[in-house]
Amino acid sequence: MAADILAPETDYGRACQIQSPFGFISVGGVDALVLSDPPLAAWDLSSTPEEHYFFVLLGWNSVDTDALIDRAKAHAILTATDQCWDVPEGGARMIFAGDDSDGSIVGRIDIPSLAGKYNLSTGVYNLVPDGRVLVLCFRKAV
Repeated sequence: MAADILAPETDYGRACQIQSPFGFISVGGVDALVLSDPPLAAWDLSSTPEEHYFFVLLGWNSVDTDALIDRAKAHAILTATDQCWDVPEGGARMIFAGDDSDGSIVGRIDIPSLAGKYNLSTGVYNLVPDGRVLVLCFRKAV
Protein backbone atom coordinates (compact mmCIF):
# COMPACT_ATOMS: atom_id res chain seq x y z
CA MET A 1 0.00 0.00 0.00
CA ALA A 2 1.38 3.44 -0.97
CA ALA A 3 2.10 5.98 1.74
CA ASP A 4 -0.35 8.85 2.09
CA ILE A 5 1.46 11.89 0.65
CA LEU A 6 -0.99 14.16 2.50
CA ALA A 7 0.00 12.70 5.90
CA PRO A 8 1.31 15.46 8.19
CA GLU A 9 4.57 13.52 8.56
CA THR A 10 5.45 14.31 4.93
CA ASP A 11 6.80 17.62 3.63
CA TYR A 12 3.98 17.78 1.09
CA GLY A 13 1.38 16.99 3.76
CA ARG A 14 2.67 19.79 6.01
CA ALA A 15 2.76 22.20 3.07
CA CYS A 16 -0.86 21.37 2.26
CA GLN A 17 -1.87 22.24 5.83
CA ILE A 18 -0.85 25.89 5.41
CA GLN A 19 -4.16 27.79 5.59
CA SER A 20 -2.92 31.36 5.04
CA PRO A 21 -1.62 32.62 1.68
CA PHE A 22 1.93 31.72 2.78
CA GLY A 23 3.82 30.04 5.57
CA PHE A 24 7.03 28.21 6.44
CA ILE A 25 7.76 24.54 7.11
CA SER A 26 11.01 22.77 7.90
CA VAL A 27 12.28 20.59 5.06
CA GLY A 28 15.57 18.76 5.40
CA GLY A 29 16.69 21.06 8.20
CA VAL A 30 16.01 24.32 6.34
CA ASP A 31 13.01 26.66 6.14
CA ALA A 32 10.77 26.26 3.13
CA LEU A 33 8.50 29.12 2.05
CA VAL A 34 5.11 27.68 1.08
CA LEU A 35 2.70 29.65 -1.07
CA SER A 36 -0.60 28.09 -0.05
CA ASP A 37 -2.81 26.92 -2.88
CA PRO A 38 -2.88 30.21 -4.76
CA PRO A 39 -4.54 30.46 -8.13
CA LEU A 40 -1.31 32.05 -9.38
CA ALA A 41 2.04 32.81 -7.74
CA ALA A 42 5.21 34.35 -9.16
CA TRP A 43 8.77 35.29 -8.28
CA ASP A 44 10.16 38.57 -9.64
CA LEU A 45 12.98 37.74 -12.05
CA SER A 46 14.49 41.19 -11.43
CA SER A 47 15.04 40.30 -7.76
CA THR A 48 18.61 40.52 -6.50
CA PRO A 49 20.48 38.08 -4.23
CA GLU A 50 19.77 40.53 -1.35
CA GLU A 51 16.09 41.22 -2.08
CA HIS A 52 13.38 38.91 -3.39
CA TYR A 53 9.79 39.66 -4.34
CA PHE A 54 7.09 37.01 -4.52
CA PHE A 55 3.51 37.65 -5.61
CA VAL A 56 0.31 35.74 -4.91
CA LEU A 57 -2.44 36.81 -7.28
CA LEU A 58 -5.67 36.59 -5.31
CA GLY A 59 -7.80 37.91 -8.16
CA TRP A 60 -7.30 39.59 -11.53
CA ASN A 61 -9.43 40.95 -14.34
CA SER A 62 -6.94 40.97 -17.21
CA VAL A 63 -4.82 38.41 -18.98
CA ASP A 64 -1.86 40.80 -18.64
CA THR A 65 -0.80 39.50 -15.23
CA ASP A 66 2.77 40.78 -15.76
CA ALA A 67 1.47 44.36 -15.84
CA LEU A 68 -0.65 43.68 -12.74
CA ILE A 69 2.42 42.36 -10.90
CA ASP A 70 4.43 45.43 -11.96
CA ARG A 71 1.70 47.73 -10.59
CA ALA A 72 1.50 45.70 -7.38
CA LYS A 73 5.26 45.97 -6.83
CA ALA A 74 5.20 49.71 -7.51
CA HIS A 75 2.14 50.57 -5.40
CA ALA A 76 1.70 48.06 -2.57
CA ILE A 77 2.54 49.56 0.80
CA LEU A 78 4.85 47.08 2.49
CA THR A 79 4.80 46.58 6.25
CA ALA A 80 7.61 44.84 8.11
CA THR A 81 6.68 41.62 9.92
CA ASP A 82 8.49 39.68 12.62
CA GLN A 83 8.95 36.73 10.24
CA CYS A 84 12.31 35.80 8.75
CA TRP A 85 13.41 33.31 6.12
CA ASP A 86 16.73 31.62 6.87
CA VAL A 87 18.22 30.80 3.46
CA PRO A 88 20.96 28.12 3.52
CA GLU A 89 24.24 28.02 1.60
CA GLY A 90 23.45 27.30 -2.03
CA GLY A 91 20.56 29.74 -2.16
CA ALA A 92 16.83 29.30 -2.44
CA ARG A 93 14.83 27.39 -4.95
CA MET A 94 11.22 27.49 -6.01
CA ILE A 95 9.61 24.08 -6.42
CA PHE A 96 6.13 23.86 -7.86
CA ALA A 97 3.63 21.15 -8.52
CA GLY A 98 0.23 21.14 -10.14
CA ASP A 99 -1.89 19.65 -12.84
CA ASP A 100 -2.66 20.47 -16.42
CA SER A 101 -4.74 18.70 -19.05
CA ASP A 102 -1.97 16.11 -19.60
CA GLY A 103 -1.53 15.24 -15.90
CA SER A 104 0.79 16.35 -13.11
CA ILE A 105 3.54 18.87 -13.67
CA VAL A 106 6.48 19.67 -11.40
CA GLY A 107 9.45 21.93 -11.73
CA ARG A 108 12.22 23.77 -9.96
CA ILE A 109 13.69 27.24 -10.34
CA ASP A 110 16.93 28.14 -8.58
CA ILE A 111 16.77 31.59 -7.00
CA PRO A 112 20.18 33.25 -6.62
CA SER A 113 20.38 34.15 -2.93
CA LEU A 114 23.00 34.89 -0.33
CA ALA A 115 22.95 32.59 2.68
CA GLY A 116 21.50 34.12 5.84
CA LYS A 117 18.37 35.66 7.30
CA TYR A 118 15.92 37.62 5.19
CA ASN A 119 13.37 39.90 6.86
CA LEU A 120 9.84 39.74 5.48
CA SER A 121 7.63 42.69 4.60
CA THR A 122 4.16 42.20 3.14
CA GLY A 123 1.54 44.31 1.46
CA VAL A 124 -1.60 43.94 -0.59
CA TYR A 125 -2.28 45.73 -3.85
CA ASN A 126 -6.04 45.94 -4.16
CA LEU A 127 -7.50 48.09 -6.91
CA VAL A 128 -10.90 47.47 -8.45
CA PRO A 129 -11.26 46.48 -11.26
CA ASP A 130 -7.52 45.76 -11.65
CA GLY A 131 -7.06 42.92 -9.18
CA ARG A 132 -5.76 41.91 -5.78
CA VAL A 133 -2.15 40.83 -5.20
CA LEU A 134 -0.32 39.83 -2.03
CA VAL A 135 3.27 41.10 -2.22
CA LEU A 136 6.01 39.39 -0.18
CA CYS A 137 9.40 41.13 -0.02
CA PHE A 138 12.35 39.39 1.60
CA ARG A 139 15.35 41.65 2.31
CA LYS A 140 18.70 40.34 3.54
CA ALA A 141 19.21 41.24 7.19
CA VAL A 142 22.36 43.23 7.95
